[in-house]
Amino acid sequence: MNVFFSELRFVLGVLVGLGLAGGWVIVPFRSRLRYGALAAPLAGLLCIALATAVLYGIGGLPLGFCAVLSAACCTALTSASIAILRMPLRWRRWLAPILVTLSVAVVVTLTVDAATIRLGGPAVLYTHGTDHLGYAQLSDWVASHPISVPPRATPEKPQAAWTEYVFKVDPRFGSFYFLGMVQLVRERSGAFSFDSACTVALCAGILGVAGVFARSWRSLLLLIVGLTVSCWFDYSRCGFLGKILGYPSALLVLGLFFAVPDLRSPLLLGMLALIAGAASIVYPGVAAAMLLAAVAGPYLLSLRRPERADRAVVAGLLIVVCILASGLPARPIDILSSRAGGPGWQYLLPRILDLENQVTALSGFTPGMLTIIVAVAASVWALLIVAALLARDPTAIGLLTGPLLLLAFLAAAGGWVPVLQLIGVLYPFALCGAAHLTDETPLPRWGRPAVMVLAAVMVALRVPRYAGAGRRYAGSEVYAGWLYSRHETDRLVRAMRGRTVLVDIDHPNQAIFVVTEIGRRNVRIQWTPRTWRTLFSYTDLRLPHYTAPPQLKLVSGTEPDEADRDLPLVFQTANLKLLDTSRNSTPH
Repeated sequence: MNVFFSELRFVLGVLVGLGLAGGWVIVPFRSRLRYGALAAPLAGLLCIALATAVLYGIGGLPLGFCAVLSAACCTALTSASIAILRMPLRWRRWLAPILVTLSVAVVVTLTVDAATIRLGGPAVLYTHGTDHLGYAQLSDWVASHPISVPPRATPEKPQAAWTEYVFKVDPRFGSFYFLGMVQLVRERSGAFSFDSACTVALCAGILGVAGVFARSWRSLLLLIVGLTVSCWFDYSRCGFLGKILGYPSALLVLGLFFAVPDLRSPLLLGMLALIAGAASIVYPGVAAAMLLAAVAGPYLLSLRRPERADRAVVAGLLIVVCILASGLPARPIDILSSRAGGPGWQYLLPRILDLENQVTALSGFTPGMLTIIVAVAASVWALLIVAALLARDPTAIGLLTGPLLLLAFLAAAGGWVPVLQLIGVLYPFALCGAAHLTDETPLPRWGRPAVMVLAAVMVALRVPRYAGAGRRYAGSEVYAGWLYSRHETDRLVRAMRGRTVLVDIDHPNQAIFVVTEIGRRNVRIQWTPRTWRTLFSYTDLRLPHYTAPPQLKLVSGTEPDEADRDLPLVFQTANLKLLDTSRNSTPH
């Protein structure tokens, strides 16, 4: 319990700090945003990430200094904005945001940071994908090296191979900087800071989207609960940090775009462009551009003609900013896959609608039941679109129909791989559209209660998957082999000191953990051919010829090899076994 409260204090402290850093972005929109304070942490996260990217990548300064300077400057801007505008700080205005923030932080900390709470110290849940430690390798590098020292991998020191590759091709460095900042604050490695970073990111995302779209306590409750049970939670457990930063950020940009009080104000346009650019460095900017364009299209067509031109210019500006921030015009890449085949729509639809987990079945529904649930979800969505059209609500029309248009485009142009990226997009965007319908749309007397019922059904349909994910990632179904503890890892490394270790593991997660966490700790490591293929097959590096025999052998603790059963055990964690080979070792 003490660990839980310690983790919760950290999350709340970071959210408050990010809120102070992002308040200056939200202040100009305060007249249109009843709960705008909730959006400040996400805005602060994006501003700090963008400023850090400039200072680190262009200025060549250490990441920690960049983060501190960025946070200080952003906080000063917030203080200046409040002072200049003489904003009264009445406690009643802050009561609802404080209670909501506390509630979200408690739930997300319990479910996302469950590994640390369960093991009583820094830990990471590493399963259902390998992206977790891909982010960790990059954050470890940027947190400890200036940009002037690029990563270089050699056959003798291959640990930097992934980092070197990502430095050449990946546009998500804002996410790496964010994780690097969290690990510097927590004084942990990237691997053991990952769950903390996901907790903060998910809290900021849920609060930020609710803050820019909620106009009443009803819609606030709807958005908080609905976004909490979305696939954003599943994404955080499968290692997709960029997505749980990028998708809420795209909604933040849209929410501010819809709420901008003066379309011809250079200050407001500059802030919108700034946030759009920042959203495009935590996740590929071309994805943000597609999301903005998909929603802006039907939204603009639904506006009255006198309003359309100015809004179209601003929307076009934001889309261009996202594309330019992605670097796509200067370095073209294939963003659409034409890969044939695929799992089929029976698999894809429940997942892109947030009804089922991407990796495994967690909802508890049989295939037949899931087909019925998909039909119900589609019917609810269709009724909400009809309500938006009848109410002539451009915002709701854009949010409810835009993602569907994007789905159709990606299915036609790119195949199933890009379509799969819409998990965590369609449902949250539609939920925001439903929330807008309940607040600001002139509906018949029965219309608003009907929309609320439809929105409640929309949320309820996602609860079974969320409950299953909670059990799998934070509850009774957690497998001990998925949990990696810093305390156990420290003891394992101490048992290796001064001796050469042969790593013989072909389990991808366990092998990547070894190269990420043990490979950075000055341990003399040799690799077997199968481990080398598991880790470095995407590179041109060749397995070295080792002349010195190893004294120790590191193997999987969950997939034992009969050939190793007679070797003495030196140390064992929940995932790995360290064996003594000093009596019968030969060079590999």
